[in-house]
Amino acid sequence: MGSRQQPQQQQQQQDHSYFSEIKKGEVSELRTLLKNASNERDTEKIKSTLQRVVYYMTMGIDVSPLFPDIIMVVNTTDVVVKKLVYLYLCNYAVSGSSNDSLLLLVINTLSRDCLDPNPMIRGLALRSLCSLNSMTTFDYSFRGVLKGLGDASAYVRKTAIMGLAKLYNISPVDARKETFEEHMPKIYGMMMDQDGQVIVNAILTLDEISPNWEVSPSLVNHLLAKYKQVNEWGQTTIINTLTRFKLISEDQIFDFLNLFDDRLKQSNSALVLSIIKLFLQITENEPNIHEQVYERLKDPLITLMDNTDSNEIQFTILSHIHLLMSRSPDLFKHDFKYFYCRTKDPFYIKNLKIKILRELISETNAKDIVEELSEYVFEGDIQFIKQPIEAISFIVAKIESLSSTVLDIYTTFLSSNLEIVISYTVSALKDFLRFYPNQADQVLPLVVEHLVHVNLESDAIEALLWMFGEFPFSEQQIPYIIEQFFDSKFNDQPSNIKIQLLIAVIRIYLAKKKENGENRSGEIYPIMMMILEECSSINCSPDLRDQFLFYYRSLIYDLEKTSSIINTKLNNNNNINNNSTSTLFVEDEILEIRDKIFEEFNTLSIVYGKHSTSFIKNPLTLLEKQKIIKEQLLISPTKTGTPPTNNNNNNNSNNNISPKMESQQQQLLQLVDVSHQLDSSTNNLISLFTLEKAAEIDTGQFQEMWMSLEEGHAMSIQLNQMPEIDRIESVLTTEGIQCLAYGSVDGVTKLYYHAKQIDDGPWFLVEIIIDETSHLMTLGFKSTDIQRLHSKFVTKFVSTLSNAISTN
Repeated sequence: MGSRQQPQQQQQQQDHSYFSEIKKGEVSELRTLLKNASNERDTEKIKSTLQRVVYYMTMGIDVSPLFPDIIMVVNTTDVVVKKLVYLYLCNYAVSGSSNDSLLLLVINTLSRDCLDPNPMIRGLALRSLCSLNSMTTFDYSFRGVLKGLGDASAYVRKTAIMGLAKLYNISPVDARKETFEEHMPKIYGMMMDQDGQVIVNAILTLDEISPNWEVSPSLVNHLLAKYKQVNEWGQTTIINTLTRFKLISEDQIFDFLNLFDDRLKQSNSALVLSIIKLFLQITENEPNIHEQVYERLKDPLITLMDNTDSNEIQFTILSHIHLLMSRSPDLFKHDFKYFYCRTKDPFYIKNLKIKILRELISETNAKDIVEELSEYVFEGDIQFIKQPIEAISFIVAKIESLSSTVLDIYTTFLSSNLEIVISYTVSALKDFLRFYPNQADQVLPLVVEHLVHVNLESDAIEALLWMFGEFPFSEQQIPYIIEQFFDSKFNDQPSNIKIQLLIAVIRIYLAKKKENGENRSGEIYPIMMMILEECSSINCSPDLRDQFLFYYRSLIYDLEKTSSIINTKLNNNNNINNNSTSTLFVEDEILEIRDKIFEEFNTLSIVYGKHSTSFIKNPLTLLEKQKIIKEQLLISPTKTGTPPTNNNNNNNSNNNISPKMESQQQQLLQLVDVSHQLDSSTNNLISLFTLEKAAEIDTGQFQEMWMSLEEGHAMSIQLNQMPEIDRIESVLTTEGIQCLAYGSVDGVTKLYYHAKQIDDGPWFLVEIIIDETSHLMTLGFKSTDIQRLHSKFVTKFVSTLSNAISTN
């Protein structure tokens, strides 16, 4: 008995499940079920069959053959069946589909249902008619919408007004004014409707059609009267509309504050932020009230931020709090503990909380905040180590009394076994010394002591070298540490570290204590010569070579003048103190940007931290693009003069140089043979960038590399006439830039070039597209070495291309 019941139960589960996989002949079976259910006039069976059809449709299975059968069951009073049929029709009955011949039947069906006595069916039919998104049905939909705007049912009216916005978006741009302008008074009249949802939909539609419409005093009074009749999202729309009303009297300000104050207790963040924007805007010219408003807004924001379970909403609230702090810095200073990071917080929330804590510091809470931040370093989140360390450095720059406490914390970090913690700490100590250079004698020995057998990150190495060059007398082991680093790791380092090492050794070489004339030139000189010789290689990075040329020529020109320029701080201050340093970094000056985006409160601009103009751009037509392109983009590089070299006229300026350093300066001239070929004129610097004369790459390799690389550079050039392609190919080939393929299709010429730097250098790929009608040339560059692409190849390519085009 039990064995018979089990298959029967399984069969019943299968019969009641619409989510079983489709079987062979299922469409025929569905057609049969629809016909039988229609003949029997069994609404439940029709509904069950339509649910299976809609499921298959959403799974991507083609059930369009059932179109004639489904259209036959639309004549029913059951709203659920109507919904399912309309959903099917809107999916398949669109212009250009295989059922295009049945589109007229669908339109007639929906148009007929728009006249149904049941307002629910009229609204559903009208919404479905506007959802077809086809210009073929535009006229029918437009007539239905205009009729629906005057319907006795509020449900139909609110559906019709939203349908008008849909039709506006699918209509041709050049025909919108003619089609919709005469109906604008009707839309304005809908905002004075007695139904709240109709009012809200009318506002949204008007925002879509005419974004800059004016809010009248009579509309304001009507919105205030209907405000509590709509849901929270409708209230948000009404409040956003009120923020556009400028003619607010003092009495109205208090009316607004009293009316909407209780809404600040809502859990809907969109509503609360809209009210905050309204309060801040209407009290902007009333300083006393404005300050009280800030105090009133504090608790609702903290409650929203602290009680929400959504990380996204919490991040949005925190972003607005961060922005409000730019207008009222002391608002949240006593509530700083609400912004402590939690273990469950994702990285982006922790990062934003750190930014807020940095700005909440004061003499009373700074120590507590620093101690809290120091705890985050060892919580186990490797991704979240850098932020608290940098924040501590930022705080100590503002609160001088914490310098000794922070130094003890940094000592603890340096004593840890985590190399990443040590690296970030070294980088932070660089900023620490920028504010407190008098602590260098204590900091540098501490750093050197803890750096034995530690592999630092590149940023930390660069920071350490900067400290060595900035404070050459604070640690006796500096020359020997640099020598060891040069011997073991120099060739493996990126260009930025090599440049910083070059600068450091030259600064140490020229450094001299003003009180007793002590210098370290003798210790560092052999190391400096090795580094200079290494940097003079023609195969090194262009940036490094440029730095070498500058410092080398400065050294052989005049040591005293070079020292006065490079070591300005040491030369001008016997005792380095805080009065000689800046108290503000350029990178910390962000208040101006935040003040600009304050106008876009409660928008994505606050979340992005950018003004809307930076991420919303109107597309330009081809004609507009051509107007903004300047012919001066294609200009040959200008020749510059050769800088002065060492000569007898300069010897008199070196009277203060010791005989030993003068002898060392003469030895520097041994590198002149190497540097002679590195002339500083623009053309010669470009010529140093040498390409292989016949680099080979096949079409498959080019395509694979082109698809995998990110776009490195792009530019457009407006030509006066169509260039000679053979001439361009000939000139570029002489420079080692090979043409892989070119051709013309549909009035567009495309050329593809490739090049490779000598000595196994990077590849450079170029795509040229020329519009044969407008003569607009567009160039796209990609490379395996973006830095070299920008610094050398683009300049060389444009210069060569300019010569080819100018000789046409």
